[in-house]
Amino acid sequence: MNKALKTFKKKKENKNRVNYVLKM
Repeated sequence: MNKALKTFKKKKENKNRVNYVLKM
């Protein structure tokens, strides 16, 4: 469960990073 949560968090961070780059 903890591993899945970390993976989910990592994917969310990556998505936010992509959105941040696209906004620039």
